[in-house]
Amino acid sequence: MSGCSFLKIFAIAVVALLLFSCSRGTVSSGGPVSDTGGGGEVGSSGEIEEPDTTAHITVGSYNVWNIRMRKDYCDARNNKDSKWYFEGDGVFIDNDPRLWENSRKFIGKAIMGCGYDAFALTEIDDDNMKSDIQTVVKDAGGDYRWIFIPLDGLTGSDGYDVFAYDPEVFAAGKQGTRWLSDYNDGKSPTVYGISSGTNRKKWNDTDKHRTFSYVVLKHKLTGKSIMFCTCHGPLNDDWNTYAGENYIKSYVTDENRDGLPVIFVGDLNSCPYADRYANGCMYDRLKKFWKHAYSEADAAGLLSKDDRENPCTWVSQRGQKSMLKSADHPFKHQLDHIFYSSEFTLKAYRANRYVHNERYYMSESGYRNFFPSDHIPVVASFDF
Repeated sequence: MSGCSFLKIFAIAVVALLLFSCSRGTVSSGGPVSDTGGGGEVGSSGEIEEPDTTAHITVGSYNVWNIRMRKDYCDARNNKDSKWYFEGDGVFIDNDPRLWENSRKFIGKAIMGCGYDAFALTEIDDDNMKSDIQTVVKDAGGDYRWIFIPLDGLTGSDGYDVFAYDPEVFAAGKQGTRWLSDYNDGKSPTVYGISSGTNRKKWNDTDKHRTFSYVVLKHKLTGKSIMFCTCHGPLNDDWNTYAGENYIKSYVTDENRDGLPVIFVGDLNSCPYADRYANGCMYDRLKKFWKHAYSEADAAGLLSKDDRENPCTWVSQRGQKSMLKSADHPFKHQLDHIFYSSEFTLKAYRANRYVHNERYYMSESGYRNFFPSDHIPVVASFDF
C-alpha cells in the first residue's frame, strides 16, 4: 500500500470515529461524556451517575423595626415622662443611630450578609419603607424579587408582610394571607371588623394587625416547591397562645392542599422561656407539629459558640450590642424563629450577629455599639 493511500484510510477512520463520538454524546476536555439523551453522566469509574435532585436553600427572616417606633424612642430619649423613654437614652448623640434614615443602608448590608435565597421581613409599615428596603438591598448587591402583602387586606396603609426571593433560585406561585382571628368566640380579645367583600375580622394589637401570610416558591433547578410562611406574633400572651394553638396550623392545612413542605419564619414575640412579657405560648404550640431550627441545630452540634451561648435575637429598644443578651435567662430574648416540616434536612443555623459593629456601623460613624434594628436576622440552610 502506498503512503498516500495509507494516509487517506487513516484520515477516513479518524473522521468516522469523531462522528461516532458525536452521535453518542458531547466530549468535554478532560471530563466525562454526557449523554444528550438523559439518564445521568458517566463518571470516572465508568458508572452512570444520576443527576443531583436535592435542593439546597438558605432562608430566614428579619424584623427591620418600623419608622414610627424608631422615631418615638429617639424623640423621647431626653424625656423621662414619655412612655417611650428608655433608661440611659440621654447619652445618645443627636444623630440617633436608631433613626431609619441613619440605619437603612446597614439594614441592606445585614440582609446581604445572610446569603438568603428567600426571606421574610417584618415591620415594613408604610410605602416609604417599602420603597427604601428594595433600594438599600439592591445598593448592597442584592437582586431579589419582592412580594408585599397588605396587612389590612386592602391598601397597605397598615403595613405589609414581605417576602423576597432570588429569581435564579426560585419562581413564585400562589400567595395569600389571613388574620389570626376570624371571629370573636369569647376567648379572643376585642376584635375589630373590616369590610373587604367578606367582612373578615382581625386582631388589632398595639396598632399591628396580626396576620399569617405565605407564598409558594418553586425551586428552579429541581422543580420542587415549598410553602414559605411568615407571621408577626401578637405581643399579648393570651392572643399569642391562642393564635398558635388554634389558627396557624389550621391555616397551613387549609392553604396547603398539595401537601408541600413547609417553612415558617418570623418574629413570633414568643420564646422558650416563661415570663410575663413573652412566654413560650406560640413557640410551644408550633413545636408540636414542626421542627425548630435552633433547637435541632443545637442537638446536632451545628451551632457556633456564639449562637450556643447567646440565642437571643432581640436587642431591646436601644438596638445596642451590649443588650442583646438577657441577664434573666439566655432564651428570654429569642423572639425570631424558623420552623420547618420533616421533609427538610437542616444543614446550618445562625443569627446574623457575627460581625455586628464593624460590618454595620463603621467606626467613624460613631455608631459602633449598635445594630441597625432592634432585632437581628435569623438564617437556616436546608436540603430537601
